[in-house]
Amino acid sequence: MAIENHPKYSTLKTLVDSLILKVRNKQAEYFAAKKKYFQGLLIPSTGKLDGSLSNKINYGLHPSDQEDSWNSFDSANFNVSTKLPIHIKIDVYQSPDGWGWILGCEFWLAGLGPDRYGRDGDHWCYRHNEGPEMGQGIWDEWFIVGEETV
Repeated sequence: MAIENHPKYSTLKTLVDSLILKVRNKQAEYFAAKKKYFQGLLIPSTGKLDGSLSNKINYGLHPSDQEDSWNSFDSANFNVSTKLPIHIKIDVYQSPDGWGWILGCEFWLAGLGPDRYGRDGDHWCYRHNEGPEMGQGIWDEWFIVGEETV
């Protein structure tokens, strides 16, 4: 078994691919206007989605030291009528070589593993990096979070 056995795998793959493109385009606009990238708090902020449900989200959340929310970042894609079957967030960083951002996606569902690294569990994550620092870890694929991947 593997991530491809998720009953909504095609939907999840399409969603993540679409999110990467949408966020990449909006981050370019945001950086041009503000000289920094948008940081998006984890949404939804509570619960554990399993990748098959689609839930309404509070897109007005934002870090306490920033004014922009998911809705103000991209109101066409992150608004009251938008639903998500997974949790998403955007982390930003600044390195000596410049700014970057990381899109993180996650859901919880047991019985799909092991992942391609032999880990089994219920906490699946996907991370995509845009920027100069790739860092350690797994990128651009779904994997199970274990003690060694946190």
